[in-house]
Amino acid sequence: MDYVQLILLISDFLRIIVTIFILYKLPIPIFMKIILIGISDAVDWFPYKWSKKNRSTTCNINCYQKMDKITDLICYFILLFYITKYGGLSPPYNTLLIFLLFYRFIGTTIFLLNQNRRYLVYFPNFFLYVCFTLMLISYF
Repeated sequence: MDYVQLILLISDFLRIIVTIFILYKLPIPIFMKIILIGISDAVDWFPYKWSKKNRSTTCNINCYQKMDKITDLICYFILLFYITKYGGLSPPYNTLLIFLLFYRFIGTTIFLLNQNRRYLVYFPNFFLYVCFTLMLISYF
């Protein structure tokens, strides 16, 4: 494993830990937690960007994308669990969120198998935006 791949793996792991911390430790409304989780997605980009400046890695954009999409799914599953347990949404809304995450999961799986980014366009990430919208409406 390349040094930068290791750094990417550590940053992805930290992102999962940060997601858990945001959800379970910060005493702020859920819609604000979702914003912070969305912002934390940028954390794992910095090591990849740094590695490209230094040209010291075998990790290409596909390597980064695969690791990033897997980490995204893990964080979204944690978020889904949190929202269904503590979000206070009705069962139809929870079912909608489960469907949207499953839809993205299918697209990400096809992307990982074929390494073709167009599948990410065919299966867009509506999950995070719908979560945010529902939690914002629920809060106000």
